[in-house]
Amino acid sequence: MKEVNSTGWCGYKDWRMPTRKELESIVHFGTYNPAIDTIYFPNTQNWFWSSSPHTENNDRVWIVDFNGGINDTSSKGSYVSIRLVRSRQ
Repeated sequence: MKEVNSTGWCGYKDWRMPTRKELESIVHFGTYNPAIDTIYFPNTQNWFWSSSPHTENNDRVWIVDFNGGINDTSSKGSYVSIRLVRSRQ
């Protein structure tokens, strides 16, 4: 994250990881594989990290699945895609 913000990716320096709720808000439950509007979000991978920690296990965080629209937890060392959002001003 520091590298993205230090280089000013897309002209901005306020990128961050989205919360689980923010990722869930763009899931499109009327579609499947992918469960997202592909006009606005083309080439979306299945799983995305959130910044929301699991409350019972510090080694896990919430991830959101854009294949079927579910969420789950994953260990912090797992390979999962990232979709950054900009901080609200």
